[in-house]
Amino acid sequence: MNPRPQTPVIPCELWTAPQLAAYLGKPVKYVYRLTHERRIDHYVIGRELRFDPAHVAGFLADAHYEIHTDEPPHVR
Repeated sequence: MNPRPQTPVIPCELWTAPQLAAYLGKPVKYVYRLTHERRIDHYVIGRELRFDPAHVAGFLADAHYEIHTDEPPHVR
């Protein structure tokens, strides 16, 4: 007998594209471009996009660049 497949865990809250755009301070078109380029995880429910805030946090963590201050500044 095959084991019953597990039901996927549904996040408590999912954001719409306009909500994510407002959170990022960017136009909605930018959010759609991120999904088209497969740069941010998203769900398609019906014909609408939804975003898990935890996935957004991961996207922002991956986009973070650290500045190394141990190197002396370049002097001309």
